[in-house]
Amino acid sequence: MDNKYDIAKDWLPRYTGMPVDDFGDYILLTNFQNYVEQFAERFNADIQGENKPMSSCT
Repeated sequence: MDNKYDIAKDWLPRYTGMPVDDFGDYILLTNFQNYVEQFAERFNADIQGENKPMSSCT
């Protein structure tokens, strides 16, 4: 892995359980699960990877 893009492509699916192609244009990383839950509720979106170190929602 030579650059940040390749590192992110490897890291994101491993820690979130979500394929890279499923992410939106922007990514906000937070260690507060409450923020993910609030985002999901506000935008009526599903939370993925709840059994992973970092859940995700897009």
